Amino acid sequence: MLRDMILILADSLRYDFATKYLQGIFPEESWSSFKAVDTFTPIVLATIATGQPPEKTRVRYFTDTVNPEACKDTLFDHFDSYVTVSRLLGNGPGYLPPARREIMNMLPPIKWNAETNHDDDVLQYLGRKWSMATDDWWDLIFYHSWLTHGPWGIDCYGPAELPCVKNTDRLMARMSEAELKDWYKIGVLDFKTRLEAIKNVSNNLETVIVFADHGEHLKDEEGAVGHFAGGHNIESLSKVPIWVNRSEPIPSDISHVTLKDWVIKMYKKYELNNSEYQNWKEKKLNASTNGR
Repeated sequence: MLRDMILILADSLRYDFATKYLQGIFPEESWSSFKAVDTFTPIVLATIATGQPPEKTRVRYFTDTVNPEACKDTLFDHFDSYVTVSRLLGNGPGYLPPARREIMNMLPPIKWNAETNHDDDVLQYLGRKWSMATDDWWDLIFYHSWLTHGPWGIDCYGPAELPCVKNTDRLMARMSEAELKDWYKIGVLDFKTRLEAIKNVSNNLETVIVFADHGEHLKDEEGAVGHFAGGHNIESLSKVPIWVNRSEPIPSDISHVTLKDWVIKMYKKYELNNSEYQNWKEKKLNASTNGR
């Protein structure tokens, strides 16, 4: 029985590391790659949510207001119930004081429904949905993973807990290419544990689509470290992996712009037209409504 979609954005995940360390987690997999619409996260987030290119979303930074014309038909409008697990979307990083988190409104007017900002909570939401003790249900879990974003392998922490994070740019600039790749690998393997746990918690019944917003620069080309907007001609930044835990051909024209439509297509194919899933969802919805 298939129950909803899990759409996973792995922030800063390089294609070469994804294919080397993350293949073979799911029993069935289809893989592909494409060129990022941009190499800076907020621009990509606006694009995947709206299905519109950057020139139409008019976004350059996280707190920019998305062009309202581009928000008339967002990804989330096609799902009855969804939740976003992200350190950015809607509630701000967890290390910020509550007063500051409350005023952070990322990419309005897109409604992200971000109830948590901790990477581990994607497993909590999956577990709650499968539990007989709760009426929670979601058609879509949008998981924006931070584990492959520098400083890699430092899960869900920020400057308040780890002051050295403030100086990561200077630290990375002093490191060699080999040291940077070893450090980055820690984050990739940390992300691998989440994927394995998601597969196990859901019994691999959910449709899981994994992709990146952009890659990461590790001194392998021009000596720079990190990522930045406009790195279209740098392959380590612009070549984006995408895969799904199904024997499902990934469209040849897949991109950040067309991703929204493909996710909706997969939902319709595997969930929306699945009578068993719809009966289960109706019971959950009725139980939730009657319990209020």
